[in-house]
Amino acid sequence: MELMRNVVWQCPELEIIAKGSACYSGVIHRKDESTGVASQYAIRGFSGWSFPIVDVHWDSADEVLRQVRADDVSDLSIPGSLSRLGNGGLKLDVRAGPEGTLTLDLRQAKPKADDPSWFTLQNASESELEEGAGIDAIATLRGMGARIGSRRELLADRSSHKNSLCAVFAEAEGHIPVVAYALTRVLPLLRSCKG
Repeated sequence: MELMRNVVWQCPELEIIAKGSACYSGVIHRKDESTGVASQYAIRGFSGWSFPIVDVHWDSADEVLRQVRADDVSDLSIPGSLSRLGNGGLKLDVRAGPEGTLTLDLRQAKPKADDPSWFTLQNASESELEEGAGIDAIATLRGMGARIGSRRELLADRSSHKNSLCAVFAEAEGHIPVVAYALTRVLPLLRSCKG
């Protein structure tokens, strides 16, 4: 039984529907099992497929506070490229940012150079994010309240990742990670099977 049907975001190819929350257990980055509360969503393609995703707020988080991941992609009606999202593949991590904000890296699902059928997360420019999503991903996230820029600009990062794009946002802007997941994982994978 569906508790509620609340469309939180949509684009020409899909919509994201909030479905409630539940207790969740899983593994954060190959570490010990952890528990948390998961905000549950469905991503529904307008061509008839759908699959659940979760935005897990981990109880025992160290550096990863939240994580967006596909919960089950076993539905045979989903496009084949989306199966890469199964078993937590291509998950999106949310970490603590400056002054009580949250941050996430805007890495995009792209085919590996030596195996175009296998997708990994790679750095992307603003134009690559737009091309991969088929819409202006940066404007979409800014319109939801996120600040977008390099990790150096927004997080004072001096590491080898300093030039990577990231989003910084307030906890109250709760749907930003789920929309970023659709923009940087789901839509690029969908567009790859059309191309």
